[in-house]
Amino acid sequence: MATDKNKTELNILDIKFNKWKELSEFYKNLINIEDYDKNNKIIETNHFIRQHANIPCNDKPCLTKIIQIALNSGQFLGSATINDINKYKNNKLKISTYMYKKDIKTISKDIPEQIIINIKKYLDEQ
Repeated sequence: MATDKNKTELNILDIKFNKWKELSEFYKNLINIEDYDKNNKIIETNHFIRQHANIPCNDKPCLTKIIQIALNSGQFLGSATINDINKYKNNKLKISTYMYKKDIKTISKDIPEQIIINIKKYLDEQ
């Protein structure tokens, strides 16, 4: 599966950055969104948006986790209703919410071109 291969490539690179930015109360509270309904069925849009707090609060800062946040943003925007999207409209889902500018620049330089090509190819196929 392409996802596992790409994730493995990123994990092998092990590109880390200093630390996550401190999240605003809005983002910290996203972790309290319920992932499951009363029938224990996952609520996908909730899961995708909840990851925006879960990852920076519970995982070490690295390229793989930033890409996971970006993927969750895309999945949220692709599956959410207009009402869901409007709830988060004023709180843009962008990388600078989670990373300092200097870390963005540093990590960007460390990503090999072939990895970028592989990820783009995978995303284009989806």
